[in-house]
Amino acid sequence: MTEKHGFLGAIFSCCQCLAGCCCLTYILCPPIPSCIARKGAFWPPKKGASYNLIVEDKHGKEKYVGSARAASKYSEVKIQAILLKKIEKSQYPEYWLYSFMQPVDGFIVKSKSGNSIVCGHFKNKRTTAKMYENKVAIFAQPNSSDMGHFTQPSGGFTFPDFANAFGVNLYGFDYSGYGRSGGTASEQNAYDDIESVFDEVVRREGKDIEILLIGFSIGTTAIIDLASKRPKNLFGIVLIAPLTSGIRFLNKNPRLEKTLWYDCFDSYSKIQYVEVPVLVCHGTDDQMIPLSHGQFIKMNK
Repeated sequence: MTEKHGFLGAIFSCCQCLAGCCCLTYILCPPIPSCIARKGAFWPPKKGASYNLIVEDKHGKEKYVGSARAASKYSEVKIQAILLKKIEKSQYPEYWLYSFMQPVDGFIVKSKSGNSIVCGHFKNKRTTAKMYENKVAIFAQPNSSDMGHFTQPSGGFTFPDFANAFGVNLYGFDYSGYGRSGGTASEQNAYDDIESVFDEVVRREGKDIEILLIGFSIGTTAIIDLASKRPKNLFGIVLIAPLTSGIRFLNKNPRLEKTLWYDCFDSYSKIQYVEVPVLVCHGTDDQMIPLSHGQFIKMNK
């Protein structure tokens, strides 16, 4: 019996080793930094699982479409959340759940990356303060989530809650390869996507609009990249759990001063070119991205 268990244990260990080797081979081949970063850093959730795109045909009839590219052929687009887990009706008031399931205004942006990007417009319904009239926010979300995850009634922080709490209209979007956006997720695509969304928001809101950029986790890298280019309408950025760079994160050494040529997501170097006010928010017990990353980002500002 002991020999049998030992044999099965050896087989199990070999399988684990092979799985690890296959995973490394997938990530490291081809050995091009941008390809490695794309495979290792981006983990999009299942496509189409968290929201639907609704359009109106020429007869005025609503219908679902499966992708941003298909939706781009229509003048009006709505985004409707799909519940990701069963919610007991007794847990939440029915009218409250109903409000979350109402479609919100959406639109499609043709990114500099060449991909069609899904964007959502979440309107502030509470605050009417004059000081916020000419301000909006754009949110760049973390990894392993899309817009549908930020419209869930039991998800904690939601886009509608943010818009109402801070008194500004909020724009959200899905990176290339996320949600129902087209293309493949990559570092450069994320940078191109947020820049294209920013330009479209300026076009929609007017040339005098002031925009606050908010990034969470990997979303902070896109925020910092855009802010370092000093776009005219930007008035501030908020970084939630930022990382200094890919290599600094992997080496657990956020204080590394010299940026290596093959590094990626280099927020540490770019932050010094940001001229608008920067707010860094970082949990002291963050198990994914240590607090020190946020501290060194702020120090290098």
